[in-house]
Amino acid sequence: FGASPTLELWVPSEQADAVVAAVQADLARLLPGAEVQAYRQDPENLEDTIAKLRLAVRAAGLVVLALGGLGVLNIGLVTVRQRIREIGVRRSFGATSARVFSAVVLESVVATALAGLAAVALSVAIVRNLPLERWLAGGVPLVDAPGFPVSAAVEGLVAATAVGALAGLVPALIAVRVKVIDAIRF
Repeated sequence: FGASPTLELWVPSEQADAVVAAVQADLARLLPGAEVQAYRQDPENLEDTIAKLRLAVRAAGLVVLALGGLGVLNIGLVTVRQRIREIGVRRSFGATSARVFSAVVLESVVATALAGLAAVALSVAIVRNLPLERWLAGGVPLVDAPGFPVSAAVEGLVAATAVGALAGLVPALIAVRVKVIDAIRF
């Protein structure tokens, strides 16, 4: 005969037993005379699989951040080289080494922080617009789609800003060590 109707719920593992009991009691009460079965069906080693997946995603993220950091470092070195005369003029008018250093590092930090913010916004837009109903539920509307993890967004912004700070150190040190006379003559 026909297949029995089924209802699948994805809930956090710590709430699963309570949800199974509540669903079975509620459905038995709402469908008198019907056979109601509620049970957990957790894949084996789900937590280990998710942990490995997170580790792989973070490793790929670290590689991308390292490559991005090298790109920002290269751009910073070129920028300092192109603006060497400006740095010399600023120093001749009394700018301290600390001001020159912080200006160069701050450029790098702001650039990577804005890039991180744009990447998080793009990620949120993509995740919010994925056709989850079609992929996961066979066209049945989902009551509650998974949200974007705020911790991932914060972690991404912090990582992007840290990479910018690290990538700005070398160009800033080079900018500080430039002699004023040589920089103005350049």
